[in-house]
Amino acid sequence: MDTLDFDRQLNALIIEGRNNEAFLEFYDENVVAQENDEPERAGRDPWMRAREEAGKNIEKVQARVLSHAVNGDVSFSEWEYDLSIKGMGPMKMVQVAVRRWRNGRVVRERFYRQPIQRRPQFSRTNVRSVTDPAAGRNCTRSVFASGARATSTPVGAVAPTTVMLATNESPWIRPPPSQ
Repeated sequence: MDTLDFDRQLNALIIEGRNNEAFLEFYDENVVAQENDEPERAGRDPWMRAREEAGKNIEKVQARVLSHAVNGDVSFSEWEYDLSIKGMGPMKMVQVAVRRWRNGRVVRERFYRQPIQRRPQFSRTNVRSVTDPAAGRNCTRSVFASGARATSTPVGAVAPTTVMLATNESPWIRPPPSQ
């Protein structure tokens, strides 16, 4: 088998949620792993424990590999995750995993990812219908998971309608990059 085959098999186990099996089968005992600019972790057991600890707060995860590439003994996988984390709700995470392989085992792994992006959540606790005394009409005010609030907006004499104002404070909305 070549590096791409090893990487695909490892990724398939991760997607199936068989992480411990993936670690034992494909990671060298002395693997060095790093996430972004965090300190490196040396050894398969500490890396497995760190991943298990992080996984305790995950209520739901759906992972998919968007693309693979290989250059010699180095593999690259682009991942997209839809997560739900206790106390934080649904999120999206995109990362690239770079793995260096030797004899069918990962000897070095590094993840490059953007900060997790929260999706705005609307529920009974954060979307409230109110009566705006100044306007004298029914209106709706949306409260984002980040705490950003939309302004009260009259909706007329018809039944109350949810109105959302997206701001730069909204965790899912980002300003466009400056040119």
